[in-house]
Amino acid sequence: MNDSGSSRALADLVARIGDAAFADQLMLVLHHLCAADMCSGFVISGGKARAMFAVSIDPKRSAFARIATLRYARKYWKRDTAAAATLGRAHRSAQTTRRPSSVIRDLDYRVECYAEGDVIERISVCKAGDIQIIANAYRQRASGPFSQQHIERFEAASPIVIAAIDKHLRLTRLSRGVAAMPGADAIATRLRGIESTGLSMPARRRFSPASSWAPIKLRSRERWALKSIWSRPTSPRLCQARRSKQIAPPVLSHGPGAAAPWLAA
Repeated sequence: MNDSGSSRALADLVARIGDAAFADQLMLVLHHLCAADMCSGFVISGGKARAMFAVSIDPKRSAFARIATLRYARKYWKRDTAAAATLGRAHRSAQTTRRPSSVIRDLDYRVECYAEGDVIERISVCKAGDIQIIANAYRQRASGPFSQQHIERFEAASPIVIAAIDKHLRLTRLSRGVAAMPGADAIATRLRGIESTGLSMPARRRFSPASSWAPIKLRSRERWALKSIWSRPTSPRLCQARRSKQIAPPVLSHGPGAAAPWLAA
């Protein structure tokens, strides 16, 4: 893992910006720099973390890397005080931090994001600004903790690494999380198409211009369950309302509140 190997890996990382192979190349860079076994990356926006990538140098560990990364983004990001504090200091320049798993007091977090994958240590680089980024490198128990040389090499290369990630995000628009909202004209055009032709759905459930919704065809078991729920004893007032036909049994339907497929993404 000499300097020339790391330099070539960094050059290849820059060449992969905007490419689908960027995350795999980043894993190789971190492996050259600090013998990392896994890596992950997150975009922080509106106080929420969104997973960008999760890669393992050993393909057999890739499933854990992805699962742990998603768990962290959905459940444990706000409990990670070390990452939040480092991100808060990273407004002028990228900041790095080191965190052994042994210092994590949150047992659920430590088990689900570290112990299950035999991960013992993490080093991170954080960048604040209009796009907030956290990139992590991990070591497993079989590899041992990061050495001082590993830390120094990681810190020296971290400005290039975080700049490459930032550029990659801007080019691929991953920081937006979802596709851009259609303009008003595009929405109006789509709505006019729906009014004239109906939504593209199977014939039995197809929306027609004469009706804004169509009933869902229930299976026999579902009909029986619905009937049994409706026939259960309830309050005298509700029973009286049924007898007077003021209340009718519910009908499951694609009601007006159901989102059109192109809005549900």
